Parts: sequence; C-alpha cells; structure tokens
Amino acid sequence: MKQVTSSRRAVLHVAVTGVMTGLVMAFTFIGINIGSAYVNLGDAMVLTAAALFGPATAAIAGGLGAMFADLIVFPATFAFTLVIKAVEGAICGALIKYAVPKLARRHIPLQVALGIISMVFAAVVMAVGYFGTNVLFWGEGDSPATRLSGAVLQLPIDILQGVVGCVLAVLLTYVLRLDKIAARFNVGSVLVHAPLKSADSEQHLSNTAPAEKDGSAPESQSEAQENLDKTAPAKEDGSYPESQEAEVGGFEPESQEKAASKKRENNEEDGDKGGFLSKSS
Repeated sequence: MKQVTSSRRAVLHVAVTGVMTGLVMAFTFIGINIGSAYVNLGDAMVLTAAALFGPATAAIAGGLGAMFADLIVFPATFAFTLVIKAVEGAICGALIKYAVPKLARRHIPLQVALGIISMVFAAVVMAVGYFGTNVLFWGEGDSPATRLSGAVLQLPIDILQGVVGCVLAVLLTYVLRLDKIAARFNVGSVLVHAPLKSADSEQHLSNTAPAEKDGSAPESQSEAQENLDKTAPAKEDGSYPESQEAEVGGFEPESQEKAASKKRENNEEDGDKGGFLSKSS
C-alpha cells in the first residue's frame, strides 16, 4: 500500500480518535447490573484503542468517551472518570507501544504475554482510581468509615469490569488481529512480529551471498562453480577447460603426450619405409 502523507495521516488519526471515542461511550452503556453495581464494556474499547493506536489516541478516546457517558448517567463523577480512563488508556498504550517491543524482541509468546500483562495492569489502575472515587462519593453525608466500606464492596465489581474488558480487548487484538488492519491503513502498528531469520532463510542467504572482500566466493558458491567447470562444453578451439583436461578420453595429461609422441614416431617409420620401397623399385 502506498505511503500516506503526513497531513493525511494526521487526518486519519483524528478520525480514528473520534470513532474510538464514540465506541468507548457506546460500550459504556452496554453492561449488566450486579446488585447496586453496574459492569460495562467501556474498558474493552479503551484497552483496544491503546493496543491498536497508542497512548495518545487511547487517552483521548477513553477519557472523553467515558466522561460523556458519565455526564448522561452520573454527572457527579465525570471529572474523575475523565482522568481515570485517560490514565488507563495512556498506561496501556505506552507499555504496548514502547516497552513490549524492547522486552520481547520478536519472541511471539512473550509479545502476547507482555501485551496481556499491560492490559491487566492498566485495568488495575482503573479499579484503584475508582476505589478512591468511591471513598469520596459513596453515600452522601455518610461517615468516612461508611464510605470506605462501601468502596471496598465496590472494588470487586470494578476488578470484574476490568477483567471483562481485558478479555474482550485480547480477543480483538491478538485473536482477531485488528492490529493488522490498523497497520494497513497506517494508523497503527502490528503487535506480533515474527523472528527476522530462520534456519531456512539463513541457508538461502549463505547460498546467495556475494563474493568476499578478497575476491573469493563463499564455500557454497565455490562448490557450485567447480560443478559447472566439470560439465562445461569445450572451448571454440576444441580444447576443454583445465578442470576437464584430465578427464577427456579417460587419459591423464602425461599419457596423452606419450600417445601423441608414439603417433609421430609411427608416421616417421611409415615415411622411411615408403622411401626405401621407392628406391628399390
């Protein structure tokens, strides 16, 4: 695919950020009620945006998308939600984009494992952030001890929400491989990179390697050249290459010279006989 210009790439990033903001907001409204708690799927979109598009897009989409949802459902905590979701997306995106490639170094299982760990860590940060928010807002006019106990009761729900978000994000990024689509449109990068070299590729490279600095060819090329010399046709003057001279006719070079010398002696003897017969006649 042709490389896009910097201006077009910027437009694509703005468009992707807007789309992900809408998805975070929409998925925040998708969930189930567990007693007085509510488990939604908004974190799945925050973590997916972080893995696919990096920390900046995830921070903006996660913070704004969840904040808009809070403004509709529970406006009292919208500012806290803005900060918590933005930090969640930024941490996950930074770890996957910058830390994982350096630590994994194209080791595929390690790349996937570190990516999942990054998502889990970001989800834990989200749960801790909401734990602090619940301590402040749990029960209007209640004592600090009551608010703390209420926040403790809410903490497992937030952890469960983070786990569900991680599972969905892993399915979208590492199973369905949405990262390849993002990379194809130059708005993201591929998350899983295969090793650069394998045994077959190294063998192929050695067979096609250029000549050494001293002008000599690698061993594999030298062997191939020797085989070509042995099967090369005769030259224009009828002589064979040096490597074939010893093999033509099944004679060694010395035996060929002896045969030629003997032939010349026979020709001389025939000539002498012919002269003797002519004199006697």
